Amino acid sequence: MDNIIRQLDNSKKPIFVEKILPAKENKNILHILSIQNKWYFGHEGNYKPNSIFDLAYSNGFPHLGMICRTADEGHKDFFDHPLNIYASIIANILSDAINLQYNFINRVYWNYYFKGQSGVCHVDNELEKSISVIYNPISTDGGTEILNEFYPDVQGQAKIFKSSWLHKGVTTKNDKARSNLNMVLI
Repeated sequence: MDNIIRQLDNSKKPIFVEKILPAKENKNILHILSIQNKWYFGHEGNYKPNSIFDLAYSNGFPHLGMICRTADEGHKDFFDHPLNIYASIIANILSDAINLQYNFINRVYWNYYFKGQSGVCHVDNELEKSISVIYNPISTDGGTEILNEFYPDVQGQAKIFKSSWLHKGVTTKNDKARSNLNMVLI
């Protein structure tokens, strides 16, 4: 992982890997996401209110979209969810493609933004040697802003960057919604 960290430190730009999974598998991911009952209101950055009610209904907080968390730090049985199998496959394809030698997947979040929702700048992990991956199973006119630069959603593309870099989800303008995988590798 040290070689990737050095590359990211030197460039201050994400690394992109294209066509990770074929279109049919991306559609399978979206199908599995569409039938999940684990969705909850997202929270990130300084927007961690005392209750979910504030996120959902208070005008004092931005609506940050929805998150389906399938693995988080300390998760006991990583392969207890089919979406984690996809996350593992994506991480292993990236490992082969760019020689990204990681120890484990620290967390797996699946994000869903409706048109009009907005993310806020945040970091995924403050550890110097942790890597974030944003994977897009669908192309949209939304995207991810990383270090103040916008990168559009491209189906099958992974964006790899340091977990300590400020980033946020950017919702769609014309498309109905956007969805992505956000995982942290250590």
